[in-house]
Amino acid sequence: MIVKVKVLPNSSKSGIEHRSDVLVIKTRSKAEAGKANAEALELLARHFKVLVSKLKILKGSRSKNKIIKIGEG
Repeated sequence: MIVKVKVLPNSSKSGIEHRSDVLVIKTRSKAEAGKANAEALELLARHFKVLVSKLKILKGSRSKNKIIKIGEG
């Protein structure tokens, strides 16, 4: 499954919101050294009940807008 995601780092609360065709992931971590990406992947894994190792950022590893693959390979 492919998911479009927008990550909002340095938020007061962490969590996931559904907005039209995009999942908005709020992280408390700052966008430095991949910390916000790591927290976003952990939240997404918990949301979809999969292991973090099953998630892969296909596009946007250095952007707020990302495309993430969930599942095998």
